[in-house]
Amino acid sequence: MATFWSASGWREPPVWLDPITMARAVADGVMFDRPRVDTHDGWVTAAADAAGAVSAAEVGDAFLESLSSRRLDLRSALGSWTTAVNVRPHQLSVDSDQVFCAVCGQFATPGEDLNVLAFERFKWGGVRHDSVRYAAFDLEQLRHAPRIGASAEDRELCRAVVAALAALGPRASMARSVEAIRMVPGSRAERQTLVEILRRCEDLHEFW
Repeated sequence: MATFWSASGWREPPVWLDPITMARAVADGVMFDRPRVDTHDGWVTAAADAAGAVSAAEVGDAFLESLSSRRLDLRSALGSWTTAVNVRPHQLSVDSDQVFCAVCGQFATPGEDLNVLAFERFKWGGVRHDSVRYAAFDLEQLRHAPRIGASAEDRELCRAVVAALAALGPRASMARSVEAIRMVPGSRAERQTLVEILRRCEDLHEFW
């Protein structure tokens, strides 16, 4: 958190850890010592493979577990799964005046700083769930994340959240939606991400 964030917001440039602390963070799997470089097709394959390695029930349970525990790294997976499960092989399609694939939105550049993705995952529960690269990374990390499983409290809290959002109707603004789920522990930004994740789900019965 301290590398990328301060009381004033994003640190520009980042304040990197001393070598010993960085080595510990890398060993613990929460930071990375080099960018991840892959081709467009490699990222697409990684996202599809990561989605195939977990079930809807597993990402649903991770989301539930995050509600009372505030484990935002677990909450993120549900949003990423909705992207990764729909990824299909395709050719990189980049117009002359664009720098990203017209099919999946990937930037044409192959490298990705996993430290930024990890920070966003732990800080807010992810901010780019429509990204093939983030989805691949996020779901891969879920497989290594410590878990205790969702509790009865988590399930009751989820029912309260869904009921509160449903009562607002499908055209409710983000501001009203975030206000309606104040029963969920965390910041306003965290609850906004939660709403955004749920809005990505076509059928919640698939997960619970």
